[in-house]
Amino acid sequence: MCHHSLPSLLEPIMSSVPTEKLVLRQISKPVAWALGCCLAFYLLLNITVNLRWSDADIEDVITLNFQNFKSRIVPIFLELFPVCTLGASFPIIACTFRNNMQSLVVARQQTQQSPGSQSLNIVRDVVIPVLVLVLPLTIAFLTQGVELLVSITGSYGGCAIEFVIPTLLVMAARRKVAQLQENKTYFKKMQLGVLSSRYLEMLVLAWASVCLILVTMHNLSHSKG
Repeated sequence: MCHHSLPSLLEPIMSSVPTEKLVLRQISKPVAWALGCCLAFYLLLNITVNLRWSDADIEDVITLNFQNFKSRIVPIFLELFPVCTLGASFPIIACTFRNNMQSLVVARQQTQQSPGSQSLNIVRDVVIPVLVLVLPLTIAFLTQGVELLVSITGSYGGCAIEFVIPTLLVMAARRKVAQLQENKTYFKKMQLGVLSSRYLEMLVLAWASVCLILVTMHNLSHSKG
């Protein structure tokens, strides 16, 4: 979930520096520090659990392994950590999902040239907000297998959100930029260094494909076992 913090890190930097003077080094430094801290925390947590408990004793939610820790402050903090994380991110994700769905309804209204359609207005103002709230709450109450839920949403959905969709957007944006250049349209570009390479796009998509294949093989092996 650490990628959700990137906009709040980048926005002050990108808004304070003119686009023509913005270089990759100014962006990469705070991002590297933020992701480095997240990586260090997760490595510390996972290595501690793997060294202390056997595979059969490790809980699906890894922070639950610290319930019997000697110090009561540490387990309370670790047990509440996912609660605080989900509690803070759920409203943001729900609002984003609602706004995206409502944008699709508005686009449909504009396509049909019927902005006053009563049925579409009900879908936009009533059905979509209720669906956004009821659907995840229903899944949360009915689902007991945390590992299965995480493997589906975290691996397939997470891979699409973090790797596939951004890469496809970058590829489409670069094609648009190429068209503007052909039309001799003037615009300012930020120097991205190695990130501007076409091979990097293929590398990210290849990495996402490998991850999906490995996760699918893992899920199939567990279902057969």
